[in-house]
Amino acid sequence: MALSNGLRAGVFAAAMVAACAGVANAGIASTSATVQVVAPPPSALPNAFTFPAGTPRVRTWLEQSDFQLASTLNTNASAAGLYNEVSDLTNSSVVSGTRIASYYVHFDSPASSEASISGSITFDEQILGVIVIGDGGATAQLLDASDFLGAPGTIYPTGLTNRGMELSPNGDRFRISADLRTVEFNFSIGNPGDYIRVVTAAIPSPGAGGLMALAALGASRRRRGV
Repeated sequence: MALSNGLRAGVFAAAMVAACAGVANAGIASTSATVQVVAPPPSALPNAFTFPAGTPRVRTWLEQSDFQLASTLNTNASAAGLYNEVSDLTNSSVVSGTRIASYYVHFDSPASSEASISGSITFDEQILGVIVIGDGGATAQLLDASDFLGAPGTIYPTGLTNRGMELSPNGDRFRISADLRTVEFNFSIGNPGDYIRVVTAAIPSPGAGGLMALAALGASRRRRGV
């Protein structure tokens, strides 16, 4: 049965929504209810991308989906386990030539108000490293040093004092799951917020399947003159 023009338009619109959702969620299998997967914002500077007042939310976005490292990437942790002290950090690395994906995890409150939240993100691919320290000396500025992985068009707070997590048993802490697919975290913030970067094995180009289907549907519409 031939589709009416209106039904074809509806199918095309639905395909567009599905393709866009696939791009935004590429590489992320699931999250806790406290985490929102978003498109990269124009700015990740303090107070530029805060959660709505009274509704604490962690935002995360895909920065790079298939990026080949030109040099070794240093990270703060890669082994399964709980990290709630600076001494827990393993300071591991991902070797040059590895193809990786990167995600930014962002928790920032309106007017730099105090806030706490717990959450988790499960990825489709294995976690290769988590970067949580943003200052404290040249050897510890790993968030700054990894900002080359940032999403194109997003401004990052490179050089920000107290960027990242201040690890403590009753405050900022995170855990990497035994299967190296999930990162759980607790953020406790004031000014500034808490920001971390998660590096996983590379994923296919985000939404490639959906975008190909969308292109095919668009071509079909053109052939049919709709």
